[in-house]
Amino acid sequence: MWLTDSGAMNHMTADLANLSLASPYPTTETIHIANGVGLIVSHIGHSTLHSSISPIKLHYVLCIPQIT
Repeated sequence: MWLTDSGAMNHMTADLANLSLASPYPTTETIHIANGVGLIVSHIGHSTLHSSISPIKLHYVLCIPQIT
């Protein structure tokens, strides 16, 4: 499942299978969500969202397995 936000600074997914050319994230950086909890970024990669007009290519997508 994807949730889109055209104003997003970073794109995120919980599913590593959504990424191509994924590699482990090089730091222990966390993403803080609304309740203040920090979630660990496990991987970074690229992804393509398919649409009826043309594919949307996303670069530097973060994989955060705990995000819902």
